[in-house]
Amino acid sequence: MDGVRRTEGPREVLSVSHLINSCLGAIVCLARTIRDVELCGVVLADGSWRQLRNVSSQPATSYEFDSDEWRPLAGVARVIWHTHPSGDLRLSPTDLRWADRRLDYLIICPHTGDYRLWTW
Repeated sequence: MDGVRRTEGPREVLSVSHLINSCLGAIVCLARTIRDVELCGVVLADGSWRQLRNVSSQPATSYEFDSDEWRPLAGVARVIWHTHPSGDLRLSPTDLRWADRRLDYLIICPHTGDYRLWTW
């Protein structure tokens, strides 16, 4: 080892983890109800999930958690999920810039219900 920390980009996870599998259907169902703004939330370590308010000034193209809702969940969150109304299931440049690389990311298309899980 040369002492240089290697950082890889995100990679798509081909199978949904057991943690996500228990709540994926409910999250996708919710995601399909609102298609013009990004919905967002977290999956917690115990397999439960929460929707958080999107307080972004541009909710059609980005999300931002309400800090009062996020703060108590930050230590137990394992997956951040959000929708992309555009239908693009890749992490956006904004997603990549603000990503917490300790967490996995679930991107959902609200029009089709398709999704991709990303991890580092």
